[in-house]
Amino acid sequence: MMPTAIRPKGKSGFYIGVTCPGCGGELELENDFFVLTCPHCGSVLRVVMPEVPPAYVAESKIEKSEMRPRLDRYLKDSGLPLTGTMPEISALYYPYWKIDAIVLKLRNRIEERIVAIDEQYNQEVTVKDAKTDIALTPFMATVGAGPLSDDIPYSLGVRAEYIKLRPYAQENIADGFECFPVIKPWTEVLLSMEKNVAGMGNIVQAEFGRNRTELFHPQGAVVFFPYFIITLSLSGKPYRFVMDGMTGRVTQGAGESGLEESPAKGESQMSFGRLAVVLHRCPECGVDLPREQSYVYICHNCQRLIQLERYPQMLQRIGLVVAPRAANDRRYPFWAIELGEKAAVVLRKMFGGIYNSGWLVVPAFKMANFEGMFKLAKRMSSAYPKLEIGEAEDTDGNYHPVSVGLHEALALAEVIIYREKISRDHNAKGGHEVIAPERINLFYMPFHAENYFLVDSVMKAVTFEKRAGGFS
Repeated sequence: MMPTAIRPKGKSGFYIGVTCPGCGGELELENDFFVLTCPHCGSVLRVVMPEVPPAYVAESKIEKSEMRPRLDRYLKDSGLPLTGTMPEISALYYPYWKIDAIVLKLRNRIEERIVAIDEQYNQEVTVKDAKTDIALTPFMATVGAGPLSDDIPYSLGVRAEYIKLRPYAQENIADGFECFPVIKPWTEVLLSMEKNVAGMGNIVQAEFGRNRTELFHPQGAVVFFPYFIITLSLSGKPYRFVMDGMTGRVTQGAGESGLEESPAKGESQMSFGRLAVVLHRCPECGVDLPREQSYVYICHNCQRLIQLERYPQMLQRIGLVVAPRAANDRRYPFWAIELGEKAAVVLRKMFGGIYNSGWLVVPAFKMANFEGMFKLAKRMSSAYPKLEIGEAEDTDGNYHPVSVGLHEALALAEVIIYREKISRDHNAKGGHEVIAPERINLFYMPFHAENYFLVDSVMKAVTFEKRAGGFS
């Protein structure tokens, strides 16, 4: 979905508030942001993500004037005396790691089905089949990144609110708030998360073999979330309460007496990246690039090939499969990845097909689900040696934008190879190897619509669902 600066209705999750470098107007970036148009001045903008995990600050929605009534309502429901004097309130930001990843789930089960009816004994005759379900799904979690506290929740959980985030900077820290330091490094959090995710496979007992749940392509960001710590005396006894700065939900703190000191405040033990919003223009001639989200462009003015991601093996050209032109064709992009000879031997056994392909081809466009992407990758990998590929002179008109970057494609390649490996051998050793490509190509392949599917216009053999490719 193309992000805009207009807040959608009925949305949930996180979005990021920034300003336009052209006019200073307010913008809102959603999860799938990359290129957007400023609604105030019309500038085409691009979001540049940092190389290290970024940090954001969640804006509090609760005003101080609302706190006492909300606290009294909680005290009344809990059978406690109402506040007398004005309680002491301190405001803080507590850091959480937000992890986004892909999870591979393998589940082994026995399926029993009826094959006949024994009329003599009036009994069903059944057969038990061993079934293995393998699925790839998105994954998101939050875990505390600051000092441990009995008062502060360890995770933000699943929130229905539409939470506005600002880039972490002094000017975005609200008056009166203190920031708790980030003391858990990304490597420690990632290791713990991988172990926890792997343990999910044991929640449901495998009916044969063993279940697997593994984490791929994890990406982290720090979110500083607002809380209010309220301390007061009720009937002569000390109490402490915690109020969520987003929803106003109140929970009781560490106890009535013997309260622990609040976690130490101070400087975070790590540095954060900060995203930037820049004008989306050709670095050669300065004209605006297309408003579509894409990681690769050919400038329509100077014909320069522009690859927004940096990688040791930069593209020299964009390929186009040679085929007769048809008005109803839509050209879809694919990353073609050639591995070293040792890895290619294994790859040919998995995806080589009748043409003995040593390339792994990954869709360079977003698809509706991971399983559809996996199946299309297998078909295109097998067909790749048969394709005659020329050079694309432009990417305008009926060319689908490259919405999956090279770094993401390499991560998906790891998932694809591992997914195929364990589907062939359920007892295969866990873990996945980092992809080290020797050559990388980007090419376009023409497809046309037939009923509910898109069919390639060259061999008439590769298909995928129309809705997966955004074909109307």
